[in-house]
Amino acid sequence: SSVGVRFAPPPGERRGLEVHSHPYSGALLPAVRGAEVFHFVDSLHRWLLLPRAPGRIVLGILALCLVGLALSGLYLRWPRKKDWRSWLTFNTKLRGRSFLWALHAIAGTWALVAYLVVAGTGLYWSFDIVRGTLQDWAGTPSAQPREGKPARAGRNGSTDGGIDPAWQGFVARAPGWSTATIRLPQRGGGAYQLTWVAQDAPHDRARNRMSLGGDGALLKDERHADLTAGQRALTTIRPLHTGTYFGLPGRIVMMLASLALPGFAITGWMLYLGRRRQKRALARERALAVDANANLQGAPILVAFATQGGQAERIALHSAGALRAGGRA
Repeated sequence: SSVGVRFAPPPGERRGLEVHSHPYSGALLPAVRGAEVFHFVDSLHRWLLLPRAPGRIVLGILALCLVGLALSGLYLRWPRKKDWRSWLTFNTKLRGRSFLWALHAIAGTWALVAYLVVAGTGLYWSFDIVRGTLQDWAGTPSAQPREGKPARAGRNGSTDGGIDPAWQGFVARAPGWSTATIRLPQRGGGAYQLTWVAQDAPHDRARNRMSLGGDGALLKDERHADLTAGQRALTTIRPLHTGTYFGLPGRIVMMLASLALPGFAITGWMLYLGRRRQKRALARERALAVDANANLQGAPILVAFATQGGQAERIALHSAGALRAGGRA
């Protein structure tokens, strides 16, 4: 592992310089390979490479669309008879349109919960009204935009003993820490702000906060376990969104659900094109049936059908064609 050091961003920029050093020797390490690629993917995922404010709104609208598709799909698929096995299992013997429909519907049923969680938690970051409402409910003050110049550390990070007494004070009070982030005091003195996660934390956002003076004296100690139920619930939004709340299995599930999402667009488009072709074919067969019946005598035989996707109607028209071939209307 390495120690990351992030400097305050220059005026007008969002990110400051970030360097990594060896955790024991302090030697500077080479720049992270592919860092720009990760920043690009992050901006694409969070804002669609648009400016931040409109990008969040666009993604929020898309998240609402995903919620609507998931819930409407659940309604359409809900079993009238509680045969859960057929509702959740895939028949590998299917072919053609039936295969596509089953793949689209059953895979979507398995991924439904993941999509609702991803889209629902995404609304928290997309719309200020959603975020503000949840924060008011949890009793968490809304984050205020920073004004003025960014905080800068002094020569030693403080006017007194430097960072080492504060760090030793932190280690003494948090022996089971897993990751820790240190914010240096502003120039001229102040407290060291430490945000840390315990090794036995329920998720990676169960953060504790500690303020220490330059001499290592404890000024404030806030533990995640001491938060209200609503405040703890807010800290689960990002772990639920990424799947880390459930550890490695949760991350794998979210990864597979994300990889499958383009497949639903492909199968849905193929089903749409197949239905259009089927409608045109059925229209031609109906026209032929009307023309053929005009030349036949006798009382007609009624062929009744009920169909959802058009397959039963096609069978009924074929049956009617066989009757006409035998001279019956």
